[in-house]
Amino acid sequence: MTDTPVPAEHDDALPQGEAEIGELGRQTGYLLRRASMTYTTHWMLSTRATSIAGLTPVQAGMLILIEENPGLTQIELARLLNVEGSTLWALVAKLREMGLVQRYRQPGDRRAFALHLTKQGKRALVQTTALLADHQEALLQRLTPDQRAQLNQSLKLIIAAGEVENQRLAEMAPQ
Repeated sequence: MTDTPVPAEHDDALPQGEAEIGELGRQTGYLLRRASMTYTTHWMLSTRATSIAGLTPVQAGMLILIEENPGLTQIELARLLNVEGSTLWALVAKLREMGLVQRYRQPGDRRAFALHLTKQGKRALVQTTALLADHQEALLQRLTPDQRAQLNQSLKLIIAAGEVENQRLAEMAPQ
């Protein structure tokens, strides 16, 4: 297939690098997505020369939650992270493959698995915690402490409103 020559009425293309974000830059969803992508990219670049290279921000969060809640079940972890069970299963499988997490059958419920950090997982958590502090400081350095607190509060409000609205829409959807 060959490219069609540009008709005269569409010969108004901007030179490379001169396009502007315009209205999209005023959309909260777009800005949240850009912030999330920037956060993830910075994390992956920051960790690439460390022993936790390849550990995603979500997986780093999982290590923290498992350490803070010994014996946490996969079902409860999925709820805390707001992810589907199949998604969480793949994330846990990767942490197990990396030797960071061990899972044990939950006494009294052979379907449930309790999660614990391995010794290697605890070492990775120490490095993760230090890198998270540096990572957050690098990305939030232009915000005052009050602005940081307000950002966190605003994000929590967006999440809470979104969860309520998502539940409402899910209940309305045809089965």
